[in-house]
Amino acid sequence: MKSRARSSGADSRLSVRRGKAEKDPNKPKRPPSAFFVFMEEFRKDYKEKHPNVKQVSVIGKAGGDKWKSLSDAEKAPYVSKAEKLKAEYNKKMDAYNNKQQAEPTASGDSDKSKSEVNDEDEEVRAEPLCLFIVHISWLLSFCLFKSPTSLLTMSLKLVLQGDE
Repeated sequence: MKSRARSSGADSRLSVRRGKAEKDPNKPKRPPSAFFVFMEEFRKDYKEKHPNVKQVSVIGKAGGDKWKSLSDAEKAPYVSKAEKLKAEYNKKMDAYNNKQQAEPTASGDSDKSKSEVNDEDEEVRAEPLCLFIVHISWLLSFCLFKSPTSLLTMSLKLVLQGDE
């Protein structure tokens, strides 16, 4: 059985967790590509012809094979429909972006001064450096425990001492 070099406590200090930005429910959804326009129609036809097939992978594979076998002339209606949907999407996105610029956002109304906002940015940039230092410290303690006189241990001591 292999043993782990790191403990779970060290891992939790080194990992950086950032949440996903919240999605705006009012933002228009991206339009489907020509292939996905084709697949909408293909799925309906395939399910009518093969009612017992319930696996999405089988339907997707059959649709992909059919799409590859189509000529450019046969793909043209799907491509044109996808282009129309993309043009509509672009119009909706322009309207959405204009609306976003016109409305003050919640972060724009905050009571923080610009210097406070810049301070937060500097903290975010400093975070990887702090993680690096924590990692180097952990590495040094590990090396000191295993072999206190090794060249790596001595080098790490010099790095951590810095300009003292």
